[in-house]
Amino acid sequence: IPSESILRAIRSSLMTRFADLSLRDKKRNEFELRRKQRVEPHRVLFFFQSNDPYSTLAAQFLHQIQASYAVKLEIHLVGEEGYDALPEPEMYRKYVFSDVQKIAPYYGIDFSNTHIPSEEEKNRFLSHLCSLNQEELIQQLPSISLEFWKGQFSGNTSSDTIIKDTIEQGNQKRDECGHYLGAIFHYGGENYWGIDRINFLLERLETLGANKGTSLRVNPALNPHPSRQLSDVKLEIFFSANSPYTYLAFNRVKELGKTYGIPVIVRPIMPMLMRKMDISRRKGFYILSDSARVAEKLEIPFGKVKTPIGYPLRRIYSLFPYVNSHDKGFDYLYKCMEAIFATGTQVGSKEFLRQLLTDLGLDADEGFKHLDATDWEAGFEKNRLDMYKVNCWGAPTFKLFHKNNNILSIWGQDRIWLVEEELKKL
Repeated sequence: IPSESILRAIRSSLMTRFADLSLRDKKRNEFELRRKQRVEPHRVLFFFQSNDPYSTLAAQFLHQIQASYAVKLEIHLVGEEGYDALPEPEMYRKYVFSDVQKIAPYYGIDFSNTHIPSEEEKNRFLSHLCSLNQEELIQQLPSISLEFWKGQFSGNTSSDTIIKDTIEQGNQKRDECGHYLGAIFHYGGENYWGIDRINFLLERLETLGANKGTSLRVNPALNPHPSRQLSDVKLEIFFSANSPYTYLAFNRVKELGKTYGIPVIVRPIMPMLMRKMDISRRKGFYILSDSARVAEKLEIPFGKVKTPIGYPLRRIYSLFPYVNSHDKGFDYLYKCMEAIFATGTQVGSKEFLRQLLTDLGLDADEGFKHLDATDWEAGFEKNRLDMYKVNCWGAPTFKLFHKNNNILSIWGQDRIWLVEEELKKL
């Protein structure tokens, strides 16, 4: 069995490669060259999972994509998420349904009066979908998928054999495309998950000259209400030092705190890999390559990665209580994350940590009295349990409080805009 340091070096090398945008661009150019040589259309695949609310939400824009871009759209029906997709399946399903209820109105989608369908309703809907050809699927999917969640659907039936074969073919195609979830758009070797990544796909198509005219963008309609300083409000962020999405959230979360005059409280948790949860190679690739796209869009330095899994993470966490007691916890963790995901620095080294404490205006000698302590572990485990209570399992998770009432619990850097929308209402 390789030592922890060797595994860390291998992981860091892979993560850096996964996040390399120059490799991505090279693959894109090679794909387009082959496509032109074969005189093939711009072929966009959409993997629709019948019991996945994110699939339904993304499907609402299929007609607009088809009308705005010269693409050959293909729908592939898939079954349950891949074996490596969900660390907490039951929690995930509850969360996804709730999340779509929250965000759908901002996209002009009526997801009200919906319910989690029964097994009989799920089977009937899937049976109908498997009876449709491609043209019928594209035409009907936006409307009937909403009807399904509202309990208003009735349709055709297919044999068990047809359903089994259709789903197996869809799952196999999704595997070939390197993903594990529903609501995935795939074009030219890259995957785009759901409504939050449609624009990345559309921007890529536009650079290829595939748009028919006016550009399409799928964005939430945000409230123009001006920002103001608030009282009796606080924002908690559940943080993992091995989460690239957490790193990408830091600047925007800090800006929210300044804009609305609210305290941002960092609650660290152990990474999934240190909670006996595996991350497959394809999932790791998607997370890192997707993070690189987001970082590029937000103009955040990213790509030289040195994972802290193991003793480096325990070491930086051991200093957190001391640093946080001096109100420097947020900046301390941000600088650690920047070193992990942008500069590829060994954050577990005493030299790095001593310099960081000094840069933060803290007494490094005093801080180092806490180096490699373990008294932080119980508090961090409490953070995880508190996060689980609101059906969230990973970082970053946000909990917004007004007058000590938890008014919003949400997962992911893609939902920072929703946190701000709640702040605007106060």
